[in-house]
Amino acid sequence: MPIHRFCRTSSARLQPSSPLRWSRIALVSLAFMSPPAVAAQEDRHSHPAAEKLGAVSFPNSGAVSAQPDFLRGLALLHNFDYDAASRAFRSAQQRDRSFAIAYWLDAFTFSHMLWYEEDLSAARATLARLGADRAARLAKAKTPRERAYGAAVEAFFTDTTEAARTRAFADSMRSVAAAYPTDLEAQAFAALATMLAAEHVGVFGEANRLSLVAASYADRVFRAQPNHPGAAHYLIHAYDDPSRAAKGLDAARAYARIAPSSEHAQHMPSHIFVALGYWDDAAHSNENAWKASRAHVAAEHAPATDLDFHTLNWLTYAYLQQGRYRAARILIDSARLALARSAAVGFDQPDARFAESQLQFKYMRETGDWKAWAVQRFDTTELHLPSTATLRAQRMAFGHVLETAIIHAMRGDTTPVSIIARRMRGQIAQRGGTAAPLERAPAAMFDALILRARGDRDAAISVLLKAETVADSVPPVGPVALLPVHELVAGMLFDAGRYSDAAAAYTRALAYAPNRSAALIGLALSQRRAKNFAASDTTYARLRANWSNADPPVLAQIPKSGTRSP
Repeated sequence: MPIHRFCRTSSARLQPSSPLRWSRIALVSLAFMSPPAVAAQEDRHSHPAAEKLGAVSFPNSGAVSAQPDFLRGLALLHNFDYDAASRAFRSAQQRDRSFAIAYWLDAFTFSHMLWYEEDLSAARATLARLGADRAARLAKAKTPRERAYGAAVEAFFTDTTEAARTRAFADSMRSVAAAYPTDLEAQAFAALATMLAAEHVGVFGEANRLSLVAASYADRVFRAQPNHPGAAHYLIHAYDDPSRAAKGLDAARAYARIAPSSEHAQHMPSHIFVALGYWDDAAHSNENAWKASRAHVAAEHAPATDLDFHTLNWLTYAYLQQGRYRAARILIDSARLALARSAAVGFDQPDARFAESQLQFKYMRETGDWKAWAVQRFDTTELHLPSTATLRAQRMAFGHVLETAIIHAMRGDTTPVSIIARRMRGQIAQRGGTAAPLERAPAAMFDALILRARGDRDAAISVLLKAETVADSVPPVGPVALLPVHELVAGMLFDAGRYSDAAAAYTRALAYAPNRSAALIGLALSQRRAKNFAASDTTYARLRANWSNADPPVLAQIPKSGTRSP
């Protein structure tokens, strides 16, 4: 879930002009590689001649003059470049005011559910420009197929819960895909709709099943049209966890090449690379995305808050896994300096607001240097954001409070952790059996930190060992959050002198989040203390591969092969 400048809606919108007469149904396929037909019809929102966003094809009833903008908007939508997609669809509407599908897809650009953001009022206002109500809008569809697409979007924006809306949208799009089996766009949107439904089912097993259904639709498109941006993009999302990430590797390798002009397409492959522990690939992917973000902000003279701090977060994490601590600190300093020149950042830009603190927490956790920066004051006011705050902002604010509490605990002050633990236990008790693993695992972690601080290490280990199963039920998506339960219990076992048990726990940690350097360090040390020197040498070899470009002081932590001292 990504997530930067193009995940927010733009205030600059085109207004429809005089209607253009509807012409014959047009079948157009554009790869956006400077086709003359497109260049001849660019308007004041023209796009670069060499723009490459992937290949899409969508037979429709719109005017021929509206096709370049419409198809560009479609490709941008599949790349989650929502603002630009909306502008393109609005331009298509200017050229053909009766172009109903352009309005429906424009409305969809205001919903970023995989990023926990949505502007329903703007989406419904866009629909209202097409017609006063659902019946009036559907009546403007000029083909049964376009009416089917329109009905699916209308179902998505009905006045009900998000779970009901996403389920209705997924059911509708799967019906369109079944009715038009050769329509690759129907298959692509069926994949996207099914992924949105998976986010709202509330049961991990069912969410996992729906993700695989989504993957099956995306795979059909990927095989039929390997340059379709949505196919590769949605396959990456569907396979975005360590247990199945290998299935998304072909899509990850392809996506940046398919849409080199898309910042998001440069970042997304790293979802698969991080899940597999491919740190060099993850770093390269996010270096390209971060470079593209900085270039865009400079070209647009946009504020620093529009930088892609989501990508910077992932890039910093990859550098830390590579043992490039100095490069990670440079990124953190660059974020601090960039934001220092900006006005106060509000909760409407959570990625920018929490960028510096998130990066610092990652650095301290991965290096074990919990005093690298001055600790922030523990403040629970961010747990009570206004009702207008997006779910994304609420989640990031909550995460910031938890990270701050952990830093205090690692410096010997468990008061903040105790406050959070009481709050989380109360919420879990209130919800009973419906409490999610994402709530129970952190609660156990905080309880264990308190017990350890009191000197009751055995009780802390017991709590964490029970919590491991809970943590395993929700695999990590992207960089691990907070303190990984498996690594925390492994560290406590190591401190207790239970080296074989610690090695087993670190092995479980590496199954949960593959190839993490911190877990490899712990495993190698545990194996060495347990006098399993051959296994320790093998683990250090894995770590050395991660650290092939590490800072020399970092690399020096690895003993020479054959060393027998602990």
